[in-house]
Amino acid sequence: MDVFQPVTEADIRRVIMASPSKSSSLDPIPTFLLKEVIDVLLPFTTALINASLSQGRLPMSQKQAIVTPLLKKAGLDAADMANYRPVSNLTFLSKTVERVVAKQQLGGERFTTAATVRPIDAVILRRRRCYASCPMFSQPPTRSV
Repeated sequence: MDVFQPVTEADIRRVIMASPSKSSSLDPIPTFLLKEVIDVLLPFTTALINASLSQGRLPMSQKQAIVTPLLKKAGLDAADMANYRPVSNLTFLSKTVERVVAKQQLGGERFTTAATVRPIDAVILRRRRCYASCPMFSQPPTRSV
């Protein structure tokens, strides 16, 4: 797919309402509140997402993440940094754009067997990071601690 298709307010409403109500401290408002006032914010959110899709990039404010080191397994030596893995907490809007991109790339399908998943699609399903598979979104989010 060379170009992403614009999405409607109805599409964005479905994606937002189906998303978990998790929030990041980087979000301007908590996700549960966004869902409560969706009718007011939906035109702006849709315009921002469509601008991101047409330009092939996220706004700078959405290219940030809070990275938290988590111990890989219980019982590992907490003093050894090799025993940690980074977990990125992204903004809700950037995750919404990822979901829209994944839906367009995968055609909205849910794959049930590994045999039907192309390797590039498996990256999206496993990692849920569109920058790993979309040339248009080739930069991972900026890390901050």
